[in-house]
Amino acid sequence: MWGRLGRRLALLVTVTSVVAGVTCATPRPATGETDPLPRRVRLGVGADAALSIGALPAFAYDGRAGLGEGSAVETSPGVYALHFPAAQVTVPPLEMVPFLPRLPLEVEIVPRDLNGTFDVCSGEMELDFDAVFVPRVGSRRLTPLSVVTPLTSGAVPLDALGSGRLSGTAQVPATGDVLVDTLLRLPAAASADLPVHVHFAGGPPACPADSVDPSARGSMEVRPDSRLKIGRRFPWFPYDGKGSGGGLDLTPVTGTPGATHEVVVPVDSLHVPPLLMFPPFTQARVEIQPAEMRGVLDACTGSVHLAFDAVFQPVVGTWRTTPIAVVTDLTTGVSSGDFTTLTGAPMDEWGDLRLVGVARVPKTGDLFVDLLLGLPTDAVTDMAVHIDLPAGIGCPGAASTP
Repeated sequence: MWGRLGRRLALLVTVTSVVAGVTCATPRPATGETDPLPRRVRLGVGADAALSIGALPAFAYDGRAGLGEGSAVETSPGVYALHFPAAQVTVPPLEMVPFLPRLPLEVEIVPRDLNGTFDVCSGEMELDFDAVFVPRVGSRRLTPLSVVTPLTSGAVPLDALGSGRLSGTAQVPATGDVLVDTLLRLPAAASADLPVHVHFAGGPPACPADSVDPSARGSMEVRPDSRLKIGRRFPWFPYDGKGSGGGLDLTPVTGTPGATHEVVVPVDSLHVPPLLMFPPFTQARVEIQPAEMRGVLDACTGSVHLAFDAVFQPVVGTWRTTPIAVVTDLTTGVSSGDFTTLTGAPMDEWGDLRLVGVARVPKTGDLFVDLLLGLPTDAVTDMAVHIDLPAGIGCPGAASTP
């Protein structure tokens, strides 16, 4: 198996080295100068958020549907002014605990402006979020609240890949609407604690005071919009990859354009949740134990190829069947098997891509497993993936705004 994996990896490196025919590196302004060109930037919010107002208990808030897209202008070395136009900011509503049975209470959040600064050297971020909060009880819209909330990274800065938390408190005055003021106990202080991730198109900029590390670690995450399939007799199984992924060790490939890197995903950092055959029931599942994952990535063409070596362990209740060793070539290109052909999607400037792979699964020698899964057969993977590259490793040609 290891010999086969080595031959596949060598082939992938050779193919990618030939195909990646452009050099995307652009010179950075001299030390002490700023880049006059604005860069496109996105701000995403995670699921583990919390909002509170006055004496009411904090409300858990899933902000994953929230997104801001705007521009970043370097105002001093390593410090960027961020501007997200209101039309490019989406904020999911806050669903609060009903104060009467069967009468839902929701707060619609309408952005008016989102501006601030981000220091890529220190990781410090400050934002002013100007929005209108509209409480709704059932279908009735109550008196809107105008709130400007300062959000800051505080004592814990964002990490080198742009992930961290922002928190802040705003004073909300009384509206004069007796129902709203009583319901929300206004005037009161409102606070927010949000997990965030800032994405620069083409990869995060490097701190001018630091040299770019040619061998650096990024990260990879599998998104919920993924699916797996084995054989003809089973349907596609949805795969929620939440919490899956790991670090990426990137090393430039000698003799190729600067954007081409060899990728190794250390097994000790790689987490792969089990595949639930019949969610939400966990009794029938396939546990996935990674052995190795490596390949090549080109940050400018978006081409990604990874050879994934793992052991798949079908489990039903407490009964564990014969493990199945599988090596899958995951690619943003085309992958074909005996009955399936899939095409992936290259990594875009935000680090989003789609990896597909078809692996031939041989017989295990366990009659029950072979009959149950119809072995030998194809195992098919179709995964939505997000990759965060470390500073200076991205494709600078994708960074500037049109």
